[in-house]
Amino acid sequence: LTSADADTMSMKAFDDAIDGFVKTGYVSDAATFIETFFTEDQLKLPWNKKYAKILEDADTLTESYYTIAEIITPVLNGEAEDYDKAMADLDALYEATDDEGNPKKITPAFIEYYKYVVMTVFEKDTEELLAQLKKTAEADDGSLPWIYLSNYCATAAKSGDYELTEKLYKQMLDISREDTNAYVALASYYRYTETPDPDKMLEICEEAKENAASGDCGYMPTMAIAYMLKGEGSVALETMDEYMSMSGYTVQTCNLYALCALYNGNEETYEQMKSVLETSGYKISDAVEQYKNDKITIEEILTDKEGEI
Repeated sequence: LTSADADTMSMKAFDDAIDGFVKTGYVSDAATFIETFFTEDQLKLPWNKKYAKILEDADTLTESYYTIAEIITPVLNGEAEDYDKAMADLDALYEATDDEGNPKKITPAFIEYYKYVVMTVFEKDTEELLAQLKKTAEADDGSLPWIYLSNYCATAAKSGDYELTEKLYKQMLDISREDTNAYVALASYYRYTETPDPDKMLEICEEAKENAASGDCGYMPTMAIAYMLKGEGSVALETMDEYMSMSGYTVQTCNLYALCALYNGNEETYEQMKSVLETSGYKISDAVEQYKNDKITIEEILTDKEGEI
């Protein structure tokens, strides 16, 4: 092995690491590596154009994030009540300039993605969300799939578009076979079909379990849902018990855990989740309360495309 061979191998390892960071959304980490490895003069060389472009993209993403945050933060905090204004403010970013009148560096796909975020806050329906995610994908130059692909795949599944769901699922696995969101999205297709197929859901979740990175249990809530659809409540509750012991609590998982507990007649765990949510300023969802009061069936909750548990 010559020194030239060693240099080539080192450069390949570096290049693979950079590609890995960019594909999975860790663009700032890629930029840090590049700035450590190359001088400014080296980045001007034609064969280092790829790395110079990543640095430029990282700067643009940072500027995009801080500019969009001024619009999106009030929306996420529930302080913005005017949907049309929020969307118009995002549209206006295409023409935004800095204090000196120079165009701001804002990534188009970022703008389109955060329109989708606004739409979710204002509870637009699945077809509207899917149309906006398609616009986001069309605006992407190939550098940002990590920001929208998971939601795009999950929304396609809800819409019943299997061909699109499978296509996006494969794209996600091309980026990382460990991405449990990809498996969950595909499993969701079989959750929301006219005749749900919990066995197929479990089959896909088992594949997620086999491929997941150590400690990633993101597929387990979907497994619990599948078990409830099969009528296997005790297994569903055991799955959620394990998941909640391994993962941080969110509003959605607390509600799912409460629902699963009620399905098993476990009022104690339901009350615990209710308390956890109230302590954080939230409440048990209307759907879970309706199930508790026998106004809706478990199947109706778990297969409602437009509702949230």
